[in-house]
Amino acid sequence: MGTRTYDVLRDAAPIASGITYGTTSFTDTTTTGGQSYTYTVRYNNGCGLSSVTNPGAQAADDDDTTPPGNVDNTLLVSKSSPNVMLNWSTVPDAAFYRVYRSEDPSLAFPTNWMNIESPYSNNHNDPVLINASNYYYKILASDTCGNLSSN
Repeated sequence: MGTRTYDVLRDAAPIASGITYGTTSFTDTTTTGGQSYTYTVRYNNGCGLSSVTNPGAQAADDDDTTPPGNVDNTLLVSKSSPNVMLNWSTVPDAAFYRVYRSEDPSLAFPTNWMNIESPYSNNHNDPVLINASNYYYKILASDTCGNLSSN
């Protein structure tokens, strides 16, 4: 039957070949920040035949790993109803936000803060289940690669 492999092409040019059959991911470490690339994968079977994914089936933008800007932190909210509604200003380059809650702002962050939500918008309705009178929230912005703003 022969050896089955994959090749990865970036903008139609091969950048990796002979990748083991069954591999489901590839990391391109030769990109340039701020550039957009189009990737295709070519399957090669043991008979010398190959097929290619649709051109542009895998598109990616290179990320310069700079986290998005900060959200104004820490928010102190007094519980006045069963729910706490949080709203914050949008952060440029944020793909989503992580919301953390604590009853004590002096606790080590994020270790002792509860990650309660990862919303894609700049608000969150927290149906608080604990009975403290004050809650502290930290909101971190994240880019598409998961790089978080500082707290």
